[in-house]
Amino acid sequence: MRLFAPLFLLGLSLTLLSSGVTGSKPLLVFEVNLDLPPSERFAGLFDLSPDFNRTVWKFYDDSFKDNTALTDLLYGIAEKRGPENAEQWQEIQSLADLSGLPLAFVHSIQMLYELQTVMVPVVNLTRSSSSSSREKKEVEAESTSYAFPAGYEALESLPWRHSAGCTGIIAATADGSVAHARNLDFAPADIMSALVYDARFTKGGEEVFRSQMVAGYTMVVTAARFGTNGYALERNTRYIDHAGGFETTMGNLLGGVPLNGWTLRKILEEESSYDAAVEAFSTAA
Repeated sequence: MRLFAPLFLLGLSLTLLSSGVTGSKPLLVFEVNLDLPPSERFAGLFDLSPDFNRTVWKFYDDSFKDNTALTDLLYGIAEKRGPENAEQWQEIQSLADLSGLPLAFVHSIQMLYELQTVMVPVVNLTRSSSSSSREKKEVEAESTSYAFPAGYEALESLPWRHSAGCTGIIAATADGSVAHARNLDFAPADIMSALVYDARFTKGGEEVFRSQMVAGYTMVVTAARFGTNGYALERNTRYIDHAGGFETTMGNLLGGVPLNGWTLRKILEEESSYDAAVEAFSTAA
């Protein structure tokens, strides 16, 4: 069976090696039965591993619980945005109920990819050490001249702000098969690596697609739909680098534009072929 894999760079990441987390481990597998009501689909998720609930609470306690400036901002964004579509909102509510975490927190975490793109940009980390003093001064000027707009300064303390950035590769073998590999470079690595699992989305007892997922998050990170004309995708965040980009992103968030991960998930659910998926990804609002 061949898997034809387009690479969709929408923007994100989780580099474990650079953060002291090395090696690999088999992922736990969880079935997301799409025939069930949305409120019941993740019912057994936190029973899959006792580490899941312990880890999401550690994430909340370490990075959000006592940071009122950050939580006030995040919860305010979530409140202005309003509930997600009915299907996703029921899933979010169920995850809040299952974990015991505040609903506003679980909702705001669904925006982590979008919020990652408005972080202060990381200045070119690949710049040669032999760069001229003039180039270095220009870099320093770029670093110090960028600041969050008034009212959004608390975003600087988001725990994933300092992640390095992820990427992926696609390689074809002699028989025409395609391999798709990626790193997920999202911080803090010790938290995220403990929350990743392999979700198998099913309908009528049959697998529709599978996705690397993070416990507590309703959307796909890396995913594949297998078949004779199947496809795979990955999401990667990239910093906004044009004038007005912050305002556009925040306008979309506050205006209730569907989160891009949900759009991708629905396309994976509805489109079985590479060509149809490419068209759907390319024309998604």
